[in-house]
Amino acid sequence: MHRNEHEGKLWDCIVIGAGIEGSNAARYSAKLGKDTLCLEQFPLPHSRGSSHGQSRIIRHSHNLHDAHLSRMMPEAFKLWEEIEQLAMTQLFINCGYLEIEDYPYTTLQGILANLQDNGISSEMVNAQQLKEKYHFDVPESMQGLLERTGGVLLASKCLRAVQVT
Repeated sequence: MHRNEHEGKLWDCIVIGAGIEGSNAARYSAKLGKDTLCLEQFPLPHSRGSSHGQSRIIRHSHNLHDAHLSRMMPEAFKLWEEIEQLAMTQLFINCGYLEIEDYPYTTLQGILANLQDNGISSEMVNAQQLKEKYHFDVPESMQGLLERTGGVLLASKCLRAVQVT
C-alpha cells in the first residue's frame, strides 16, 4: 500500500486539474501564501486535456456579449509577460489577430466597440487590403479587423512554465 505523504493534512486550497487554468490557479494561490494542492488524474505531461499542443490565440478582441473578457485581457497579458520573464523563455508571439467577417459586420462592429472602449489599437481592413497584405482570396463584401496586440501563446511551453515557476 502506498501511503500519501499529505494524508491528514488540511489545505487552504485544492485545485482539481493541472492544465493551464488549474496550474495557474494553484500557482497564484501558493503565491498568496495558501497551502495549495493541485490534483491531476494523469501523469504530467499528457495530451488528454485541453491544455496540450503547440499554440493558443490570445487577444483583446471579444464581441459585446463578452465585454468582460476584453476588460480582463490587459491583466492577462501582463501576467503572461511576468511568467515569461520568470521562465526566461518566449511564451508569446505578437503576430496580431485578424478577425474576418462578411457584411453586415455585426461581430466586427461589436469587437471594434469593445477595443475602443478599452483603448486597444485596431485597424479595419477591407477586402482589397486582405488580398494585398495577407493574400486572402475573399469576396469584396468581406472586411477584417486587425488587433495588433493579439498573438499566439506557445501552449506547451506556457504549461511547463506555469508548473515550474
